[in-house]
Formats: sequence, structure tokens, C-alpha cells
Amino acid sequence: MEERFRQGALAGLAAGAIMLATAWASFRLGWLPFNPLQVSADILLPRSAAQTTTGIWVGIGVHAVLSLLFGLIYASFFPRANWLLYGLAYGIILEVVTGGIIGPFLGVLPPFWRLGTVALLASLGNRLLYGGVVGYLVTSAGAQVGAKAAGPEENE
Repeated sequence: MEERFRQGALAGLAAGAIMLATAWASFRLGWLPFNPLQVSADILLPRSAAQTTTGIWVGIGVHAVLSLLFGLIYASFFPRANWLLYGLAYGIILEVVTGGIIGPFLGVLPPFWRLGTVALLASLGNRLLYGGVVGYLVTSAGAQVGAKAAGPEENE
């Protein structure tokens, strides 16, 4: 079981890094109306501090911790599930939970239903990418661990 959590944590970090890169690109292209690093930093810092260099580093740290946590959650519930189906469904769940409940509750994000079409698609696309990558990495790592546990076939 410990191996599953390690896989989930690493998959979450990797998927989070990819998601952060695409979210940043979405922001820079004008598809998202908010800076993803500032949103992450806003969770811990006042808005004025979140816009500083320190705020950017805090945002990276918060994003990494949340990515790791969401990867652990995925690995806990879907360690060997169909990665495409469950990973993309997990991305949709994350969009609803983080973009529709937690972010608005904390005051760091507008509810996803108030985003314009382009911003909503960019936000959902980023979460789908995260879920797909986490699903793929957790499932493929789980398959490798299962193959190792079965051991090499003995030749008679």
C-alpha cells in the first residue's frame, strides 16, 4: 500500500507541473482571467503579498502540495482503474470541487459557471489534463509494481 501512495504523490507532482505550465500559458494567452500562481498564493497570503516574487514562490509551493494531495487521493481510490476514463472523470470532479466550491469559498477564484466560455474551457482543459496524467501515471506504475510482484516466470 505504501508504494501506491508514493506513486500517487509522484504522479500528482508531475501532473501538477504539467497543469501549472498549461494554466500559466492559458493565462498569458488571455484565456484565463487569473494568474494560477497568484490564485495558489492567495490561499495563504493577502492579495498584495501574493503578487510579489515571494508570492510566486509561495504559489508554486501551494500548487505542488495540492497537486501531491490530489494525486494521493486518486491513487487511494483508483490505483488500477481505466486511466483514461477515471483520470478524465477525476479532472471533471476537480473542476467542480476546486472551481465551483473550494476556490469561490476561499475567495481566490470566481465560480467556474461565471467564467466566460474560453476561460471555462481553458480551466476545464487544465483539470482534464491533470486527471489524465495522474490516471496514466498511477495506473502504469501500478501495473509495473504488479508485474514485479508476480515475479519472473520460471523456465522448466
